[in-house]
Amino acid sequence: MFNRVERIVSFRNLRPKKKEGFLKIISLFSFLGISLGVAVLIIVMSVMNGFRTDLTNKILGLNPHIVIEPSREKIPKKFTRTLIKKYPQFKYAEIVNGEGIIVSNNNTLGVLVKGISNDDFKKNNISTKLVDGSKKDLSKNKIIIGAELAFDLNVKVNDNITLMSPSFISTPIGSLPKQEIFTISGIFNSGFYEFDKKLIYLNKQDALALFSENEKKINLEIYLKSPLEANEYKTKIQNDNPNFYIYTWSISKNNILSSLKYE
Repeated sequence: MFNRVERIVSFRNLRPKKKEGFLKIISLFSFLGISLGVAVLIIVMSVMNGFRTDLTNKILGLNPHIVIEPSREKIPKKFTRTLIKKYPQFKYAEIVNGEGIIVSNNNTLGVLVKGISNDDFKKNNISTKLVDGSKKDLSKNKIIIGAELAFDLNVKVNDNITLMSPSFISTPIGSLPKQEIFTISGIFNSGFYEFDKKLIYLNKQDALALFSENEKKINLEIYLKSPLEANEYKTKIQNDNPNFYIYTWSISKNNILSSLKYE
């Protein structure tokens, strides 16, 4: 609050004597200029903070906060059980990541593939974003895709699509890309264009078979209640298990976060 002296000085400059009419105009324009400058600054900062918060929430809602990748051998079940026992407040999911090509209705698009078990998908945040289909049906030969991808391919739930992988199989006519036919069991809308256009989910065992991989390629993804604590827990887990490569969401999405900080 202003004290008595400050109020006297303020009113003295805003309401000068009649013979100081020109000073009154200067004071008025100065007051309006400062008010406009402060208002613009507050509005711009509020808009950017809101944009940053909304984008960060979407990123954190759909991406794992901590990812544990095996080096040479698969992640032991004993390690996973120990981790769950030590940090029971977190959500865990075993994921197979890869890239593929979807072919449907004479359309061909590159996609990011996530292989996940049916039980883990039910606990995943993306399962709450389904706009069609059932989150309970990610069984064998089923696939869940984004709304933008479904629009581009002109497909709907229960339609069949072909998914090709970078792996090759030998045939009498030479090596051909491995491909499988999947039935769409669900369509999600995350509100994040890149995810809705590029991301697909299928059963973990189907993903391993499609990419001709074994369980050494299964990553352990962790979702925290407070994502900002990811680096702290990452350090603790890494100190106990130096043989695994562990990184957080702030590393995998560093380019976006750096742009937001610069803005």
